[in-house]
Amino acid sequence: MGTEKRIGRWIGLGLLLHLAVGLTLPFVLLDQVRTPAGFLAGAAGQAVRMRAAVLLLFAGCALAIGITAAASAVFRRYSPALTAWLLAAVVAASA
Repeated sequence: MGTEKRIGRWIGLGLLLHLAVGLTLPFVLLDQVRTPAGFLAGAAGQAVRMRAAVLLLFAGCALAIGITAAASAVFRRYSPALTAWLLAAVVAASA
């Protein structure tokens, strides 16, 4: 029971971090890139911000895969097939 509780805490922390990354990317970083001339015209002038947005996107995807991998240790006891499907769905969503 102690191991499941520890894994659950790590999953909860990971979900909070994933929420922060998921909200920062579109609503903070990419919102400031939009200009009346269009997104691509604004992005061309702000290369550093776009690189940071892509880095945060990769970090968010890696965090989601990590959360699922940690949860699979607990889920595998109940349904190994569902665990494999969940991991496959997260990897496919991140691609």
